[in-house]
Amino acid sequence: MPPYAVKFCAVVPCYGHSRALADVLARIQPFIKDCIVVDDGSPCNEANEIQSAVESFSNVTLVKLEQNRGKGGAVIAGLLKAAELGFTHAAQIDADGQHAIEDLPSFLSKSESHPEDCVCGYPIYDQSVPKSREVGRKITDFWVAVETLSFSLKDSMCGFRIYPIRKTLEVAQSCKIGMGMDFDTDILVRLYWSEMKMIFLPVGVTYPKDGVSNFKVLRDNWLISKMHTRLFFESLTHLRSNLARHSEKSSSLHWAKIQERKGVLGVHFLLAVYKLGGRQIFRLFCAPVVTCFWAFGKNQRKASQDFQQRVFDYSHPLHQKKPFSSLKHFLSFADALLDKIIVWTEGAKINTPVKFADEETVNILLSHQKREGRLLLVSHLGSVEAMRAIGELDYHEKIYILLFDKNAKNFKKFMKKSAPKSQLNLIEIDEIDLSTIISLKEKIEAGAWIAIAADRIPLGLKERDDKRVIEETFLGKKALFPIGPYVLASLLGCPVYTMFAVRDKDKILISAHRLTDKVSLPRKDRLNAVHQYSSKYVKELEEKAVAYPLQWFNFYDFWDLHNDNK
Repeated sequence: MPPYAVKFCAVVPCYGHSRALADVLARIQPFIKDCIVVDDGSPCNEANEIQSAVESFSNVTLVKLEQNRGKGGAVIAGLLKAAELGFTHAAQIDADGQHAIEDLPSFLSKSESHPEDCVCGYPIYDQSVPKSREVGRKITDFWVAVETLSFSLKDSMCGFRIYPIRKTLEVAQSCKIGMGMDFDTDILVRLYWSEMKMIFLPVGVTYPKDGVSNFKVLRDNWLISKMHTRLFFESLTHLRSNLARHSEKSSSLHWAKIQERKGVLGVHFLLAVYKLGGRQIFRLFCAPVVTCFWAFGKNQRKASQDFQQRVFDYSHPLHQKKPFSSLKHFLSFADALLDKIIVWTEGAKINTPVKFADEETVNILLSHQKREGRLLLVSHLGSVEAMRAIGELDYHEKIYILLFDKNAKNFKKFMKKSAPKSQLNLIEIDEIDLSTIISLKEKIEAGAWIAIAADRIPLGLKERDDKRVIEETFLGKKALFPIGPYVLASLLGCPVYTMFAVRDKDKILISAHRLTDKVSLPRKDRLNAVHQYSSKYVKELEEKAVAYPLQWFNFYDFWDLHNDNK
């Protein structure tokens, strides 16, 4: 806690919204009594209406600017006045009345308990939001992620936030900052660079039918474009500090503890780039971003380099070439991410032919007429195109994919919005309990296919010999693999198949093999029984890793038998 009492005021920049101002001030009053209205050089008639609205409240201060300075200039003028009057924190609230001011109490409470942080709103839109605004936000959110090397800034354009006044003025006055519609984003990125923490809370947003917008499409988009160009190059001087904030512990964490960087908005933006320009434009667009993550993502880069060296040592002299480039590995992951995005959306086609590796694969994937329920063991090697290949066959049952809750939230949200009619269905689970088994067994009996990744161990292991893992030799060294998929298979009593899908030059290559008709796990010798099945899966995984090392997408120390304890 700071050595001072927190004292709040509201700063309301106003230009062109004089008619809505009185209502906005009235809505603020129950939560913040002291308000500062900044008349941003309004025309005479507007200025008179603003003054009239202010005079109807005893505790509202009016700051009049002789010339229009833009939104940023008005906010800074309001913050300066707030500091002069002895306030420590200012709630920036737009005068157009779009934001749900009734959400303010949660912002004030959070700011009071975290006085050194900036409490920011991220918009929850209703049906009134213009599509152009949503698209613009996605683009800005993407560039903010590049400029900060983080997806932690959920929204940078919402004009509903609480600033610690002193620190905000220090940052604003220390550099050239945008004074127009670029201000909200510019100041937030610079506050992030100054190591101020950001707390994001939801705020409702409604666009009134008769509302007045001060956003000028050409002028303000040009300002925002210049701002992002300026911030991008300035961000190069902040790379070390940006990365230090969130990358120090990433390599030692269990895979499930590493926060996913796939924000829903970012995913939609990447898909839009692909739809507009195709895969080559997507690659061109992503290359500098991926290169930044490669150059400064020390832990993930090391994991990639260690893996490539292990593949080379294991397969030599089969592979006479030097270990592959870890940068190419990162770029390959970006390409696979695009495939993943496209797979789950309706109306988006990859336009890459799908081929089956052998006759067994053909027979497996075309035997759906039998309505045979099955468990598919997949992995984090290659592409998820296998699911698309199956879905495009004449198979009318749902294909269920098991995902663990901790890393499925954004993906499920994206799926629900982008592909509500998809034949692929996600099942989120924390653990495999009795109710889960009953539900899955019903689906299997109805002929459904259930896919589960069998290459990553569960989160929360306390000991190496935990009952949920088994040691298998993978690329010449012991690694831990999960027992769960095989326990699940034994409980479901269904056939088990392995399935891999990789990019092979100009095609997607699908391979599927029948692992067993039924998994049997006797209690007395369960671990050995699991090994009989697990070793076959691991052997196939190993073969694919050697043949397609750039498509191995586990960017952590896979062979660290104790990485869960770090």
